[in-house]
Amino acid sequence: GARITGGITNAGLITASGSAFFDQNASSIAGNLANLGGTISGGQWGVNLLGTSITGAFNNTGLIAGTSLGGMNIVAGAKLQNGLSNSGTISGPVGINVDAGATIAGLLNTGSISSINLSNTGYITAVSNAGTIIGLSNVGGILGSVNNTGLISGNGLAIATGAKLLSGLTNSGQILSLGQHGVLLGA
Repeated sequence: GARITGGITNAGLITASGSAFFDQNASSIAGNLANLGGTISGGQWGVNLLGTSITGAFNNTGLIAGTSLGGMNIVAGAKLQNGLSNSGTISGPVGINVDAGATIAGLLNTGSISSINLSNTGYITAVSNAGTIIGLSNVGGILGSVNNTGLISGNGLAIATGAKLLSGLTNSGQILSLGQHGVLLGA
């Protein structure tokens, strides 16, 4: 993959019929990846990171959207070494998908995320939500902790059989499910 020093910043518009921002070859970004008030919009994924290693943080204050698949796809061993911070909007059928050995060193949300899917061998060290997450589904991955002072809605919070929540769940906000369960263990 490519090696980029100094990070990548978008404050404008990136759009495509497939993935608007797509790393398909395990690139290395030494610095931050930031969408600062801009728009990253794809017909499939907004941001698609396959094996990407980002030594800085991923910061979104704008809009990341994917029409048919989702906002962000972080898979194939991708690593966000200083986490993901969202004070904007991440939307699509799946807001953020974390799978196949990918790691996010913390997720801080004060904005809006349509949903988070953490499956198979995906790992998020901690989720801190003071904004809105419409569904947080852990379908077999490892989640360090969840601290909710905002709103988790949609399908609520589901921790699958075999999944691991290492440091517990703290809720001083709202978990409002449109389904039968607000917090479901052993889904």
